[in-house]
Amino acid sequence: MSNSHQIPSRHPKPYSVRYRKDPSDCLIGECHVRRHTRSQLSLGILVCRGSCRRLFGHRIQNLETEKQLLAQNWDWHPNQLDNDIILDITNIDGSRIVTVTEAGIVGKVGFNADCVGVTLNGIKTTKVALNFDMLPIHFALRYIVLQSPSANEAVKQVIRIGIASTAHFLIADSVSAYGVELSPLGNGVIPADQDGFILHTNHWISQPQLVDPAPCLRDSIQRLNRMEALKPKVKTTEDIWTVSGDEDGAPSCICRTVPGVHVNAELETLFAVVTDLEVGAAEFVNGRPTKFNQRTLLPKTGLLVGTGSNIKMHSTGI
Repeated sequence: MSNSHQIPSRHPKPYSVRYRKDPSDCLIGECHVRRHTRSQLSLGILVCRGSCRRLFGHRIQNLETEKQLLAQNWDWHPNQLDNDIILDITNIDGSRIVTVTEAGIVGKVGFNADCVGVTLNGIKTTKVALNFDMLPIHFALRYIVLQSPSANEAVKQVIRIGIASTAHFLIADSVSAYGVELSPLGNGVIPADQDGFILHTNHWISQPQLVDPAPCLRDSIQRLNRMEALKPKVKTTEDIWTVSGDEDGAPSCICRTVPGVHVNAELETLFAVVTDLEVGAAEFVNGRPTKFNQRTLLPKTGLLVGTGSNIKMHSTGI
């Protein structure tokens, strides 16, 4: 990864916020419920790649360097582009979290100082009611996954507590990874395929199928099939960026485009992120990850303290 990439100056808003203490208390009550309900509609695409026999698709042979990478495109309405922010959070105990989220939402895609990373995909369903006795999606991402010392521990805690609506978390660290489909009706874990990948779009794919998919995301299977077709071409980090920018089958493509003139009529890829879980750093593109959009390195201010130091101790399988 190169730290020479910068977000273009046409985006004048601040992209990094540092908190010395937790700001979450302001998100309790009605606002919390509205944000959480909308989470069922949040759409994403992720590609994770590897070339060895371990879980996740997690190692790329890049010359002599092995990397475990976690990647995602985030799709939403184009008029929400300016609401995306990066939080670089310092907890009271001094540990740090980096998360790409939206203004007013406590956390989403990100990683911590133990090299535990997570991506989020919405799974739009029918006839699955919110369970208010379980944990909201974004609280689970921020306060369970991104506070965990390993992917193994994060998965155990998320499944034990339960998630109030339907979503997919891909939870990984430097030695393991789990695709976890979550719903109030039960959970499923997606293993790596024979090539070492975990791929996901926006429909339930683990067995048994516990939820009925809604018909509004008819291209979810199409996008998943396209990622399957591109797997053999992924050998390096740059190859992942090529997949992230793929426009085959537009507008229903991995790098989603908007063909219409109405700004809120369709979905578009609003950002892309590729996280290196060996070193605890990521590259981020604001907007569609095409060759015309530059990347920026996360975190902006040095590596997270203690990155990956105890991960092998905690990753013993679920």
